[in-house]
Amino acid sequence: MKFFITILKYILLSALLCNFAYAQNGKQKKEEINISSSFKPSIIKSSKIEFRPEGIARDTSAYKFKYEPVRLSFSTPMSGFTIKPLVYEPEELKLDSNAAFIQLGYGNLSSPQIAASLTRSKNNQFLSGHADYFSVKGKLLDQQHAIGTGGLTFKKRISETHQYFASLGIEDHNYRTYGFDRTVLNNISSNALKQHITKFNLQTSLTNVADEEGKLSVRPLARFQFLSNNKGFTNFETLLELPFEYKLKNNLLLNANPNLNLLHSKEENLAPTNAYILQFPIGVNYIVNQIKVDVNAQPVLLKTGFKLLPNLNIAYDLKEKHFRLSGGYRNQFEMNSFNRLFSLNPFILPFSNTPVYEKHAFYSGFNWYNSSGLQLSFEAAYVKHQNLALYVNSGFLGKDFATIFESTLKTIDFESYLTYRLDEKISLKSRIKWMIFQYQSNFEKPYGVLPFEMNSGAIWQPIKKLSIQLNTQIWAGSYAKSQRSPSVTKLKNAVDINVGIDYKFNENWAIWLDLNNIANQQYQRWNQYDSYGFNFRGGVKYAFGKTNR
Repeated sequence: MKFFITILKYILLSALLCNFAYAQNGKQKKEEINISSSFKPSIIKSSKIEFRPEGIARDTSAYKFKYEPVRLSFSTPMSGFTIKPLVYEPEELKLDSNAAFIQLGYGNLSSPQIAASLTRSKNNQFLSGHADYFSVKGKLLDQQHAIGTGGLTFKKRISETHQYFASLGIEDHNYRTYGFDRTVLNNISSNALKQHITKFNLQTSLTNVADEEGKLSVRPLARFQFLSNNKGFTNFETLLELPFEYKLKNNLLLNANPNLNLLHSKEENLAPTNAYILQFPIGVNYIVNQIKVDVNAQPVLLKTGFKLLPNLNIAYDLKEKHFRLSGGYRNQFEMNSFNRLFSLNPFILPFSNTPVYEKHAFYSGFNWYNSSGLQLSFEAAYVKHQNLALYVNSGFLGKDFATIFESTLKTIDFESYLTYRLDEKISLKSRIKWMIFQYQSNFEKPYGVLPFEMNSGAIWQPIKKLSIQLNTQIWAGSYAKSQRSPSVTKLKNAVDINVGIDYKFNENWAIWLDLNNIANQQYQRWNQYDSYGFNFRGGVKYAFGKTNR
């Protein structure tokens, strides 16, 4: 109860801050290309380039290159252990199209950090590369993690109606499974605890608008991901997509997205396994007055059989009030690959049995914004999860997690987003997700699933050269269980508060400082794995190149 009262106070405080907001000043009209360091190659619809493979949207604006100092947010599997450097999202620096950037830092947990990026552009093409490394050693024996990444991104406008994108990335994770009671077994070697995961990502895509009026849009995409570990396990995943849209009338759009997801897994001394998802959703978007209807049929072929499901979304716009009400029914199919689940829980054992995760939801919600920069969205849904991955401690020590799959879990979900830009110096953002568990068919509890999450942040720039970011994560602890015991425990609730400070001396030099888990909360996101507690790191940044002021 105290936990939810604390959350309510936090929400009310955010609301009070919003009431004192100033009107937001003008918005930028040009799309801009930003460079930031993360883990996987990507480009998203706003033309912001990160390093995670995602699709691209047609970009008709002129190129305007913008370089953002490397932001190592490190949203890695270990993020629940507060090794997140640079919670601060720094001010973007506009540099020449040929530019380089380097960042160095060190922290109290023997945590060196180095990052470097390079950008090159010529006419209608753009190339960038990055490399970064970060490591940390906690106070507990064998509590350590090292992460190295590298990547290349290439984007080229072939013509006014064609745009090509390619990316290549690598991640290297080295850590140890330290979560066990050493009074039970104290002679286990560090080598036996070592985990080494390497991931490769390759993506290529093309955006094609076939005619001058833009009636037909085709966006083929191919994505390849390969993962291996030091235990002889490999995981290879392929995604092929051919989404297209055709405008029949000004208010009538035909769309389809045939796609194929293939997965090949191989455990040491075991036969390989394969899984696939073949989908061909096809439908129409129709707009009449203030009502928009999206409806499609979704044929799905799985290894277990064939399914044909409908998707429906109906939205009603009150444009003069900046309000949209929507609702409908949607379906989602996703591969339960080790690659995807490792990104959530790094302590899971490799597995080759990969049932397809399904999510079927009836939902309704609204979106609202005002001219002062406040945006709010809310959605409530009744959801049926099938083959949902759960996690239980495995083996004598319980330091590893076995993945089990719940055939049916029904939940009532609430999700809300809020963003507020008070003025050019202050902005706020918040996300809340709450799951109420209703029915479960196979297991007693949804082990490892967080019933409540709240992420919020604020950026304040009191003076031009100084920026401060506050980032807070709050969640209710999940249920936990060992395969060796019938008892079920509930992990403690957690509050993780982080502060980042960045001071820019001039166009090239800056210093930064991160304060993570400043309340020194000794929480466990995963059972038996204590957090790193309070930690800090700081360093310098240097940008090579002349800024375009």
